[in-house]
Amino acid sequence: MPKKIQNPPATPRSKIFFSTGLMCGFFLLGAVTLFHHEMWRDELQTWMTVRHCHSFSELLENKKYDEHPILWYLFPYFASKFTGNPLAMQIIHLLIAGGTVYLFTNYSPFSRLQKALFAFGYFALYEYAVITRDYAIGIFFLFLFLSFYDPRKKPRWLLPCLLAICAQANVYSLMLSIWLGSLYYMTLLYTKKTGAAFTKKEVFLFLFGVAIFISGISLSVIQMIPPPGSWAPPPFLDMNINLVKKVLATLWKSYVPIPSNAMHFWQTNIIASLNRQVILSVVLFLFFLLAFIKKPLIAISYCAATLGLFLFFYTSYFGYLRHHGHLFIVLVICFWLYSLYSEYKIPNRLLENIAVLLQRVSVYCFTFILILQVIAGLYACVCDWRYPFSASKEVAEYLVKQKLAQKPIVGCLDYVASAVAARLDTPIYYPQNGRLGTYLIFDGKREETLRQYGASSAFEDFILDRSYDYMLKKKEDVLLLLSFTLGQTKYPIIPIRTFTASIQPDEIYALYLMKYPNTPN
Repeated sequence: MPKKIQNPPATPRSKIFFSTGLMCGFFLLGAVTLFHHEMWRDELQTWMTVRHCHSFSELLENKKYDEHPILWYLFPYFASKFTGNPLAMQIIHLLIAGGTVYLFTNYSPFSRLQKALFAFGYFALYEYAVITRDYAIGIFFLFLFLSFYDPRKKPRWLLPCLLAICAQANVYSLMLSIWLGSLYYMTLLYTKKTGAAFTKKEVFLFLFGVAIFISGISLSVIQMIPPPGSWAPPPFLDMNINLVKKVLATLWKSYVPIPSNAMHFWQTNIIASLNRQVILSVVLFLFFLLAFIKKPLIAISYCAATLGLFLFFYTSYFGYLRHHGHLFIVLVICFWLYSLYSEYKIPNRLLENIAVLLQRVSVYCFTFILILQVIAGLYACVCDWRYPFSASKEVAEYLVKQKLAQKPIVGCLDYVASAVAARLDTPIYYPQNGRLGTYLIFDGKREETLRQYGASSAFEDFILDRSYDYMLKKKEDVLLLLSFTLGQTKYPIIPIRTFTASIQPDEIYALYLMKYPNTPN
């Protein structure tokens, strides 16, 4: 399908020059944005998890409650052996994202316009490049698989290896690896039904590939099984119409992630109405499904992958735009695969003409979506230049400048305060679970307090009581680093300053000093 609006065939040299030039432009814009981007807690959680690991076994132990496979952790883990600066992790992540752009621009069947638009789109440029998480590496291996994929070729050991590695990135890469692996082996079996039988070497490569693929999938699943004492909730299996609508709306928001405001643009959408988002999502899904219908295997694959992600969002974890973005990646992959499969002629002439028309229109619709993605991507970069992504950096700098960083610090809510602890590289006390740390352990102990008290005033009293006990233990004043403001309390507490400038709306802080008894003000 993409070949319909492709440029004339390029020479290998000009193709490499184009891909390299586009990648350099991507690196330049990505690096400028990265320089302005203040990492938030999810990014810093990974760095601090690996930063204090002295062995590989300790790494496995520290990350087990995060319930992510190991692949991405390996890169910051080895980088942390040479530097304590988390910028190293950001640079590695940007390089991986740049590699994805190179694979897309050099090996995909899209036009040069489409390739350039994708490279500077919201997910490629911002969500999976500037924000340093484990999604970019999964997409890199998905695109690396597609770069070698040809359904007309004999069984190969490399392709299942790439999918097995991809599955070690995150649960979404795992699901898309299963999807592409199933398509690959279904295609091989169908091709052999209509052609010559497998040779002994092909049978060996086929079975060897299946073994590698299943082993990779199994290893990923084992790593994501919640350990004893984990906070992971059970699957949600009840019917909730509002949740159904929210899940359906994720398709529109992933295809057209244009935000609605400036400082708090992240996770917002230009269409505010949930009902309109649902209608637009259903229309887009049905449109592309029918546009792929002349190649039934692609249509079925698009439907299966999209509905599979929907099911996961509904039953397991609804997630955020960074997770929903894999719906857009599914669309990109289906357009990539479309040019590799043979067309099916629909017997009914009217339906055939409608399918051909939809096929042609879908190419321009896809290009228009890529244009909207570029608008969203550039808008996100400009907002990140103008506003701090997280107030944690400002807090940490303030504490150092005012020589307060050496004081005992109490942080609550723990996941918000952990970003400041990571920037100071100093353990702080989390009264929510009674632990000291620079990163979080996502076990049931920290959730027990929230389940018991919720957001009531009793929760605030519990936190202050534990903070007071900690102060008595330390026998000196302590700093309270809170994600909420305090009213009148029974304890001697002096407000210091609030920090509210943050793109991430809940990563704001109120700083207080709790005075130790019998010390001067």
